[in-house]
Amino acid sequence: MKIFILILILIFNFQSWTKADDIRDFQIDGLSIGDSILANYNKDQIQNKISNRKVYDHNGTYYEAYFLPKEQDNYDYIKITWKQKDKTYEIFGVGGVIEYPDNFNECLVKQKKIIKEIENLFEKAKRNDHEKHPSVYDSTGDSYFIETNFQFINGDTARVYCSYWSKKMFEEKGYVHTLSFLLNSDEFLKFLEKNY
Repeated sequence: MKIFILILILIFNFQSWTKADDIRDFQIDGLSIGDSILANYNKDQIQNKISNRKVYDHNGTYYEAYFLPKEQDNYDYIKITWKQKDKTYEIFGVGGVIEYPDNFNECLVKQKKIIKEIENLFEKAKRNDHEKHPSVYDSTGDSYFIETNFQFINGDTARVYCSYWSKKMFEEKGYVHTLSFLLNSDEFLKFLEKNY
C-alpha cells in the first residue's frame, strides 16, 4: 500500500513539473529569463562582444548579442538580451537560432515541433499565428517571416519564427534561412514598444 501511495505522489509531482505556467521555467541552452549570462559565459567573453561592437545597442539601455551555444546539438547560435549597466548580467531575452541554408521546409517542420512542445508545456499561454509577414530588410518584398507568438499572463512571450531570405539577400548580405526561438520578458517588450 505504501508503494502505491508513493507512486501516486511521484506521478502527481511529475505532472506539475511538466505543465509550466511561467516562461522562466523554460530554458534555452540552460539559460532562461532572470538568469545571469555568467552561468554560461564569463565576463571577458561578454566584454569582448561589446568592445568589438558585436552587440546591438538598444538606445543605451539594452545589449543584444549572439554567442556560441554551450550545448552544440540544439542551436547554431544563442541570442541574449541584457541591460547595459547591470553588473549581474541578468537575462531579459534569450533565444536559439538554427540555420537552414539549403532547405526552408526543414525550418518549417522544426518550427511546428517547437510550437507543439510549447502548447504542451504552457496550456494557458495565448497563441497568435502570422503567416508570411514581409521582411522590412528586403526592398524586393521576396523575404518574409512565418511566426507564432505565445503570450503569458505576466506579459512575457515565446516567439518561434522561420526567416525566408531571397536570393538577393543571400548574395548581397549572406543571409540564410533560419529558425529562431526567442523568450522575452514583459519589461523588455514594453521597452521595444515604446522606443521602436
